Amino acid sequence: MQTGRLTGIFRTLGGLACLCAAWYLGIHQQAPDALLDAGSVLLGALLFVLGMALLWPLLFQIAMKPLFALADQVFSPSDRESKPALNLKLPDHYLNEGRHEEALAEYLEAIRHHPRAREAYEKAIWLQASVFQNPAEAERLFKKARRRKLTLDPAIENLVRLTRTSQHPL
Repeated sequence: MQTGRLTGIFRTLGGLACLCAAWYLGIHQQAPDALLDAGSVLLGALLFVLGMALLWPLLFQIAMKPLFALADQVFSPSDRESKPALNLKLPDHYLNEGRHEEALAEYLEAIRHHPRAREAYEKAIWLQASVFQNPAEAERLFKKARRRKLTLDPAIENLVRLTRTSQHPL
């Protein structure tokens, strides 16, 4: 690792030195009124080519970095997000088909990945309270949503309140 870095530094310094020498020989050393010195111009051109050859890997890397980043985003988007996008179409489909266990599992997965997904909380609470008759789990999800300061539908709040009173009669 260190050898590669050291080689890169020496390459860059050598390339810059060659470019500076090429500029000095090709431009600066020539007198404005005199004829061009062919030897200096030729040596300057040779040093320019050598300097560009030494700097080419660095220049190529700098120039291509944005293109490689774009290609990485297009062809391997998996590292872009650590969690999946919120999509409640699958659990809604399960719910419409009456596949309540699968719908609840998908809603709970959505809550796990997106803890502020209000609709996922509401549907999971509704499933626990109404379909599965599990008021304790509905209450737990309701309290979890409250801790996250989510504003739930008043109908869901009433459902939790009703299941709470039916569970603990006065």
